Amino acid sequence: MSRKGVSAEEKKSRMVQLFYERGECFQLKFHLRNWKKLRPKEKGIVANSVKDVVQKLVEDGVVDTDKISGSIYFWAFPRLIVLHFSCSKGFTTRKRKLVELENKLDESCKKLKLMEKSAEGSKENREDKDKRNRILDEINDLELALHESKKKLKHSQDTTRKDTSLSYKKLRY
Repeated sequence: MSRKGVSAEEKKSRMVQLFYERGECFQLKFHLRNWKKLRPKEKGIVANSVKDVVQKLVEDGVVDTDKISGSIYFWAFPRLIVLHFSCSKGFTTRKRKLVELENKLDESCKKLKLMEKSAEGSKENREDKDKRNRILDEINDLELALHESKKKLKHSQDTTRKDTSLSYKKLRY
């Protein structure tokens, strides 16, 4: 009868138990003596999957890690379990949420700057439009004045012609 494989969650819990039982820091290099020290086979974890399981535990915040002079050490102590399960999950959730909110804030700031630039452009366009409207009004006023002046000129020319024609008629008679 073949043995049944161990699930990823089961591997994680067994590896955490291993860390708690030993109460030591482990260096996960592929040295024979290091594997003998860790003894993952006692817990039913295949040696090839230890690195992946430990990495997942680090990502979950259950196992701590640090790089010391070129070597990476991993550890988890039982008295920190309360802190890990009460804080780390909430902490990672809050941290993820904080990153999301910071990204949204950055996007909002970019949108705000674009809108401010657009508003400034609109103000300039509005000022240009107001200036253009004033100039057009002035042109209309000047055209009306020109039209009135032409009417007056025509009227005065007509009256002068009549006067001249009357004077000419008087001279003839």
